[in-house]
Amino acid sequence: MAISRKTYAAIRYGYGFAPGEDGPADGDALLAQLSAAKGQVPAFLKDGAAAHLKQGIDLKVQINTADEGIREGTVDPQYKKPLIDQRNALFLTDLMERVLQAVQSPYGFHERLVAFWFDHFSISAMKNDATRFLTPLFEAEAIRPNISGRFVDLLLAAENHPGMLTFLDQDKSAGPSSEAARKRRIGLNENLGRELIELHTMGARSGYTQSDVRNAALVLTGMTVDKGRDFSAVFRPALAQPGEKVVLGKNYGGNGISQADSHAMITDLAGRPETALHICRKLVTHFIADTPPDEVVKPMLAAWKKTDGDLTAVYAAMLDHPRAWDGFGQKIKRPFDFIVSGLRAVNAGTTLQSTLPVVDMVTQDKTAKTMRDMTDGAMRRMGQPIWKPPSPAGFDEHGDAWLTPAQLAERINWARRAAALAQVKEPVALAQDVLGDVARPDTLQVIGRAPNRMQGIAMVLASAEFNRR
Repeated sequence: MAISRKTYAAIRYGYGFAPGEDGPADGDALLAQLSAAKGQVPAFLKDGAAAHLKQGIDLKVQINTADEGIREGTVDPQYKKPLIDQRNALFLTDLMERVLQAVQSPYGFHERLVAFWFDHFSISAMKNDATRFLTPLFEAEAIRPNISGRFVDLLLAAENHPGMLTFLDQDKSAGPSSEAARKRRIGLNENLGRELIELHTMGARSGYTQSDVRNAALVLTGMTVDKGRDFSAVFRPALAQPGEKVVLGKNYGGNGISQADSHAMITDLAGRPETALHICRKLVTHFIADTPPDEVVKPMLAAWKKTDGDLTAVYAAMLDHPRAWDGFGQKIKRPFDFIVSGLRAVNAGTTLQSTLPVVDMVTQDKTAKTMRDMTDGAMRRMGQPIWKPPSPAGFDEHGDAWLTPAQLAERINWARRAAALAQVKEPVALAQDVLGDVARPDTLQVIGRAPNRMQGIAMVLASAEFNRR
């Protein structure tokens, strides 16, 4: 059965069809989304970055003040509870608006790339109180504006963002011979140096040594976060390790202490051939197959080299290969993708939007409770909680991780509940709308024999075609 490029474009490279939606026609239409979506304010930051940051900092200060008063016995412990409830409600609103962004955006390929790059540069909102409000800002400020430009610019934005610096404890790092280390007994933290090389650029087993990791961490000293004022990224010479450091055969720091050293090292790592290979293989793994075909990776590497890491050119090389439009079903939708495409399929975006913002963590409103449970709750149960990766390596890209019996049972249960929300036509017509030409005749036949409309809709969402891409 021949599958059209339009179907591949919507399902493999986006979040699937919504009923009545035409969808992108081909690779050119997918690439056009990148410029069309650039500069758009995401749903979870609709009041702006400055307001979001101020709100987060203000609440953190109030909670810290309450904690201090409780320890001293001058504040009733109950005073802290409404502050925690407010913080949690704000974060839950951010989470659900992140889902809404993916559900309602007409630029599915752009949104998929945002998710890919956030996962590549994984940080977790659960690290501490600060990362709760810094994580949405990290996605909005470091990831979204940079996914269609040069990789080096994306890398610099990610490594220098206060969300990354806080998550990987760079705000607790100082060179062993630095002024700060001598005065405060603060030591070197290698987290950012290690993940910069091992995860964000060259990849594991790519020829670097532990000495390279340590020296990279030394070069990065001085980069920190101004936690006493506005949680901005700053460079503090007192934290920086003096002297020359060698990373992968290149020298840094020979001209005195300067932030230019970390900038130069990050730029050099972005330009290494191991980095290009690591990123191109990850992109193909994410979009096309768990084992990335070399014949797709090779032209992407050529485009990377020719354009100095221009990501749009790399995506174009991937989409230009015949394998990009072949072999449907080789990828399993991860939980976030499954839920977003499911909400789109049943036209539940307006229902989700009607329950926001979250104003009460223990609401008795049935619709609000349902939507929370079917977004944040379901993703936690399925193993991919929003903005909460299990490690800096992000969530697993391979199908085996998402084909467990518990996972499948949760998806079937979710499909049944989603069917009750459906603002859509009859099941067979829905299947034809949201599965396009990947719907097999036997699947349509089984759906058509469903005992009632809700069970038929649930069958569409639980079908193998809907769960694969």
